[in-house]
Amino acid sequence: NEINLNNSSNKNLNKNSKEAVDYYNLNIKQYMEAEKRDISYIVINKKNYTEEFNPSETSITKYYNNNKDLFIESEKRDFIQFNFKSKIESENFLIKINNLNEQEIIKFSNENNVIFNEFNNLSSDEVLEGLSNEIFKLNVGEKSKIIESPLANHIVIVTKIAPKKQKTLSEVKDEIKNTLLSVELDNFIGDLKTNISNNILDGLTIQEIATNNNLSINNFKKIEQFNHAYNEKLILNEIINKSFATNKDFVSDVIDYENQFFIFNVDNIYSESPIKYDLVYE
Repeated sequence: NEINLNNSSNKNLNKNSKEAVDYYNLNIKQYMEAEKRDISYIVINKKNYTEEFNPSETSITKYYNNNKDLFIESEKRDFIQFNFKSKIESENFLIKINNLNEQEIIKFSNENNVIFNEFNNLSSDEVLEGLSNEIFKLNVGEKSKIIESPLANHIVIVTKIAPKKQKTLSEVKDEIKNTLLSVELDNFIGDLKTNISNNILDGLTIQEIATNNNLSINNFKKIEQFNHAYNEKLILNEIINKSFATNKDFVSDVIDYENQFFIFNVDNIYSESPIKYDLVYE
């Protein structure tokens, strides 16, 4: 901000000229420094504790052995589903394919514009109940009876059956690891939030809360609410905004933000004030 006097009669003004000083005083609102604050804050991110709570190979194996029933892969089937608008069409189709094998049936269907779909590796709960009940009774190569659904009349031929099986530990190891890690992390974070909330209710300072819970404090020094370098770091931007709506020396409540949470304390407030005349003049 510069004092800009366009009047040609003022070209010889200097810093000590009464006119320049008066101009500064009359327009003082144009030369104000924004309010600044010192802020202490603690951010807890669940991801930072992942390594600490990663389950051991022993705990993964134990969980698998104690919960094998959770790791059974359902029987799955491949089948061809022929679709007809009317029951008469489906009855006629059944008669015509009676002595044909799978490839002959497909060839016949293509030549006669019969609509059909091929499905692979589906379990019973992935198929409409009315169709599933019939499909999972059939043997490989066996033709179903006519199955009616709200959409059409269907005839199904099962082409492959993959029996129900027990998944191996190697197949489910990552799934178990993620399950155990999630449980441990959720319990830890839940307890930590409760402890911090109780500390706040007990009137502890943010420094005491950090010490009690083995947490690190971060700081902003003389930061403005809007003119700062953290606009792209959304959680820091949120901390700054909330801090400017809070009184000094008041530890905030625990505030959730996406998959993190934070607390903060306003340490100092530097009220809005005029920029020194010497700096403005220069």
